[in-house]
Amino acid sequence: MKNIEIWRLSLPLRVLLGIFVVLDSIEFIKIFGSALIFDDTTLLYGMIDLNISKPLALWQVLLSMLFLGIALIAIWLVFLAVNQFFSISRRNGFFVTGAIKTLRRMGFSLILLWVGMALMETTLPWVLTYKIPPMEHAKISWLPFDTDMITLLIGFVLLLMASALNEGRTIDDENKQII
Repeated sequence: MKNIEIWRLSLPLRVLLGIFVVLDSIEFIKIFGSALIFDDTTLLYGMIDLNISKPLALWQVLLSMLFLGIALIAIWLVFLAVNQFFSISRRNGFFVTGAIKTLRRMGFSLILLWVGMALMETTLPWVLTYKIPPMEHAKISWLPFDTDMITLLIGFVLLLMASALNEGRTIDDENKQII
């Protein structure tokens, strides 16, 4: 693919990611709105595949909100960084400071997303089933090498790429000064 043709994919990717972020935000509001305002915990328990609606203590709802909030904030940060990276790098290339900083921010955001997902998978089931009988507890099955690990790996790769691009930019600047 030519370089110009690949940029045509950036708009559909940005739109899809934007829709995804908005839908996740609406779902977050719906889940915690129903739990806090209407005391309906069905959607919250549904996140850990339990089909029950037992009352939760305020600390359980707030801790659940924190775990999901970390993931949601990370998704927003990734979305904003991706948009900024596409626009900066398309106009100015990859060796500009703005593209490198945005790539670094994208890497840190993906690592934060992994932290949020790990909290949701490992700790959220325990938090939500703390007060119910052990027979009804959600099973906690977290594998350290699951698909979420790809998010962590990509985050670190982006940080390494940002470092490599920064070194390339420095070398390019030095070469321009010599000539």
